[in-house]
Amino acid sequence: MRQLYTVIDLMKTRSSFNPQQPGKQLTNNRFARYVSAFAVACVLFLCNANVQAQTNPTAFDLSTGNWTLTGWSSSVTAGSYPGNGATGANATTGVVSGATSGNMVFHWFASEQTAVPTAVAGSDYACGYSLTARPRVNGLGTNGFSFINTGSSQYNDCSSGTAGSKFTGAAVLAVNTSNRYGINVSWVSNTVTVGDGNGTASNPRVYKIRLQYRVGTTGNFTDVSGPVEYTSSTTAGTNVTVSGTLPAACEGQPVVQIRWVYFQSSAGGGGTRPEVKIDDITVTSAGTPTSTTNSASAITTTGATLNGTVNPNGGTSSASNTAVTFNYGLTTGYGTNVTASQSPVSGFSGTAVSQSVTGLSVNTQYNYRVSSTNAAGTVNGSNITFYTLATTPTTPTVNGATTNSLNVTIGSSDGNPSNTTYAIQETSTGNYVQANGTLGVSAVYQTAATWGTKTVTGLSANVNYTFKVAAQNGAAVTTSFSSTASLYTLAATPTAPTVNGATSSSLNVTIGSGDGNSTATTYAIQETTSGNYVQANGTLSASAVYQTAATWGTKTVTGLSSLTTYTFKVKAQNGNSVVTSFGPTANGTTTAPAPTATTDAVSSVTTTSATLNGTVNANGASTTVTFNYGLNTGYGTNGNAAQSPVTGASNTAVTYAAT
Repeated sequence: MRQLYTVIDLMKTRSSFNPQQPGKQLTNNRFARYVSAFAVACVLFLCNANVQAQTNPTAFDLSTGNWTLTGWSSSVTAGSYPGNGATGANATTGVVSGATSGNMVFHWFASEQTAVPTAVAGSDYACGYSLTARPRVNGLGTNGFSFINTGSSQYNDCSSGTAGSKFTGAAVLAVNTSNRYGINVSWVSNTVTVGDGNGTASNPRVYKIRLQYRVGTTGNFTDVSGPVEYTSSTTAGTNVTVSGTLPAACEGQPVVQIRWVYFQSSAGGGGTRPEVKIDDITVTSAGTPTSTTNSASAITTTGATLNGTVNPNGGTSSASNTAVTFNYGLTTGYGTNVTASQSPVSGFSGTAVSQSVTGLSVNTQYNYRVSSTNAAGTVNGSNITFYTLATTPTTPTVNGATTNSLNVTIGSSDGNPSNTTYAIQETSTGNYVQANGTLGVSAVYQTAATWGTKTVTGLSANVNYTFKVAAQNGAAVTTSFSSTASLYTLAATPTAPTVNGATSSSLNVTIGSGDGNSTATTYAIQETTSGNYVQANGTLSASAVYQTAATWGTKTVTGLSSLTTYTFKVKAQNGNSVVTSFGPTANGTTTAPAPTATTDAVSSVTTTSATLNGTVNANGASTTVTFNYGLNTGYGTNGNAAQSPVTGASNTAVTYAAT
């Protein structure tokens, strides 16, 4: 699009007009004089008009990213202008040929601007970027570009000949802000060369770079509120960052033109004009962000890290960046908001955001979402829930032992809420307590109230059982196990012992088998008449001695009286020293002691007979008495004493008549 202001063409014919004598033709000379005079009048009349053309650059779509310029090469050919991403490192990157192809165009003014202009400039800058004289735009490589004016206009051909109406100047950038908000413009300026102040260095001319805008491609430019501008310095080389946000009227427009205009604000002491650079231009904006709530991580009993992904759809300035928060609470009404650690975010791709929260309740469900806000509005992510972890349970209570069961109760005061579920494991088998109290392979989770005091059944007598407890939160995440608690089941009452092997002073006693107790069970053997206990050495004494059945073996109980009945019974003791009642009794009777016999002298000897004599003490038992006699100690002949059998416990004379 071009705005054209042209001189009226009155030279279509050389003989069509005679102002003094209408109807008569003019001679060539006279015609030339009239035309010259008329042309001078036209020039004088139109000298203050823009008689040249200004091109409107192509609008850059800010929804595709930020527009940047970080440099401008002095080698760029005349008639080329900045596109997005010019770096100044070479003459091609971000360089576009033709004013209508680029996003930025440099413009001439028809005269040196000694006050801030608002009207459009006169024409496109069509010179190269390495000029050294007259008004010009210089490429500074990676340091951007600069404007400089002189007292004389630039030549029409940029090098010599006729000077045109060409003074720097302005840079005009066009952007498309459809669905874009918070349009922010920033750049860096400095004074490349300071004006000489016509010999008074402290009083140079002062030039400014002011930021302006207009919506569309027609009409005057308006200063961005502030104004947003850079003022030349009396010291060269000091960079100053300048930024400003365009008004809301510039949002959502197919074309907005942004102009950096270079003008004199004070003549100072006169002399040369300062050269002022523009570098590191960034134009940012905000589109509607996207917010995705991601699963929480690093969940503990009282804390978690909330996560999300936000595409800011623009930004890098305070006006266009996206603020990110997390909303969380016990319901979807939330109630608590925290700012993401990465907030604010910018750019055109998904950015991971997170924030750690603390002070949560144990094993409690929380709702949360990520929320992003920029100039385009607020977008909330979907709701996600998570449970905090349950705390590790306290030690269970184990009691109520029988020979085949134990009572187990979940420990209290672990800080978990009442909806927390628990599983109880018996460690020696690795099995879990089931809902019916038996042991099984699979873990069963129930609340402490449902478990109550659970009687664990199907156990063996006098076995040490160890229990520990794990808790599970509402998301079925399990804690580590608690400390353990152990208890022995009771020993079973022993069966009757075996009593045999009687002598006159001892009996053999053996622990009965088949009572169901483990081999580790210990037993004590009591003789009921005296109440004494069999000792490890077989004697009887008052103190109970506990040994395993294997250690007892068959124990010979000594020191007993002959011909006396002794009764024995056994009790067992488990690993916790809990003693059973006595089992059934068994008895045995010691035998009598052996009789004593004394051979006395023979009496009543004849040629063919004699009376054999002796003395016998039967020691309380009926004793048969015989005499053995013969020609030698081999005897050979036996005969019963006349008094046989002998009884009693005293000496009895006995005889035998041998014939």
